[in-house]
Amino acid sequence: MSKKRKFLMTIAMAMVMLLLFSGIAVAAPKDRPPEPTEGIKSDDPLAGSVDFSRKAEPGNLGVQAIYLISGYGSGINNLGGGTVSITGYTDTYSTVSSVTVTLYLQKWDGSQWVDLTGQSYTSYSTASVTGTKYIAVAGGAYYRTRALHNAKNGSTTDSSTSTSSYIYVP
Repeated sequence: MSKKRKFLMTIAMAMVMLLLFSGIAVAAPKDRPPEPTEGIKSDDPLAGSVDFSRKAEPGNLGVQAIYLISGYGSGINNLGGGTVSITGYTDTYSTVSSVTVTLYLQKWDGSQWVDLTGQSYTSYSTASVTGTKYIAVAGGAYYRTRALHNAKNGSTTDSSTSTSSYIYVP
């Protein structure tokens, strides 16, 4: 076989290998799983959140007597490198005996949201509490924050729940 023919054969084999391997490389990355059928997708691919507030109507003093919690919310942030932060807060109308936010990281398992880990933050003789937890996560999944918000003043208690919008962590 001539040198020219060997050279052309080598080039042809290299091109065939390149085509084969580039086809495999294109098919190799994992496809994103189907989006959750429950919850709200975040508009921001790196962060999901939700905030609620209760407004006392003018002249309606009963609202503060029934409700201790004035505002609450929770959120999730993709910090990159396989780490997310979950955060939440609970605010009250005035100083109370105790105020708590309990944060849960949730992962979509394909059919439901599953709690992965939880952390409670409590403050005493105050009107608010905030908590943040940093968590290592596996990529290729959807995550969100669920939070329980509680306030207690004497024998009066008030509680609410919030769920952040969800994000995809690649």
